[in-house]
Amino acid sequence: MYPEERFGYRAASGLKEEENVLYVTVSLYPDQYFPQQNIVSHAENAEIDIKYTLPETPVTFPDTYDLLIIAPEAFRSALEPLVNHKHNLNPPVSTILVDLEDIPSGSKIS
Repeated sequence: MYPEERFGYRAASGLKEEENVLYVTVSLYPDQYFPQQNIVSHAENAEIDIKYTLPETPVTFPDTYDLLIIAPEAFRSALEPLVNHKHNLNPPVSTILVDLEDIPSGSKIS
């Protein structure tokens, strides 16, 4: 059948008026097609029940930046002038350059 599920969702974090928030996007698919039977099934209604539990220990980010650049380490020397340029603007744009290779390793960004 297509689609296999009647719904899908995506959760993402972001900012709303300088406050950390969680956004949940729910997509409903009321119609499903069964090609072997050449049948379309249609749901007349849907009910959504969303439950969220606040984490015991909130995630905090001690350092904040206006711009995060993620790139392969091989691009670092080419991108450092951009980082310096952003720092020297008036007003400065707080910028950090993170090597892509550091992300999967769990290395601390400094």
